Amino acid sequence: MKKEHALCLILLFFAPSALSAQKYSSLFKAGATVGVNFSQIDGDEQFGYNNKGINFGLRGAIILRKDMDVSTELLYSQRGTRPDADEISKQKRTVYVSLGYAEVPILFNYFYDKSEIGHYRWNIYAGVSYGRLLKSETKILKSLSLTDTIQQNLVNAIGFNTSDFSLIFGIKRYFTNRVSVSLRHTFSMNYLYKNPKPVVITRGQQPNKDYMTFRSFFFSFNLGYDFITPKMAKPRKGKTIQKAKTSVH
Repeated sequence: MKKEHALCLILLFFAPSALSAQKYSSLFKAGATVGVNFSQIDGDEQFGYNNKGINFGLRGAIILRKDMDVSTELLYSQRGTRPDADEISKQKRTVYVSLGYAEVPILFNYFYDKSEIGHYRWNIYAGVSYGRLLKSETKILKSLSLTDTIQQNLVNAIGFNTSDFSLIFGIKRYFTNRVSVSLRHTFSMNYLYKNPKPVVITRGQQPNKDYMTFRSFFFSFNLGYDFITPKMAKPRKGKTIQKAKTSVH
């Protein structure tokens, strides 16, 4: 938990610095984001994006041109896996995994469909992300055997990778030049978990293939607010009135 508190302090520390950069808003953008992750893990023999967790943090962007920028984020992100009601009712072995990450995505953003007041309505983006595992908790129901070291390694968090490298694809809808909602899909390129010493439970058996490797996937639904944005060119009232008079004549 101490690592999570430290990340929150870092986010709070950078917020005033971002606000003081308002005079550079023609070159930079900055904002905050908060949302929900719907995650699953490939390899746990459970299906569906059933695990819910929060994500929140700060984002900044360097503007390349009016319809394009490169952004980065500093996030705290919760992921994991949990069985659905049907899997629990079948009384099969079920796994609960709770993970907390410090995540730094780097994204290429393209904007389109400009509104009447000057801001773009849509943003599609793609990029990569580095995540650092801050915590991992695992619980398994319906144990196979006390000698199942595959299970023991998983519960004792032996074999979890502390680094995560992911690909991201997403789309964002801007309602104003500051307020937006986004949907993104993130999937890991490396294993989240690789069992270091799987063993045969009984002599003569084949090695148990369950829980050998895990790979993480998740969807994120986020609300964003940009507190530093480029100034939009607004039509002058004088010119608008003059145009109206000309059209009357």
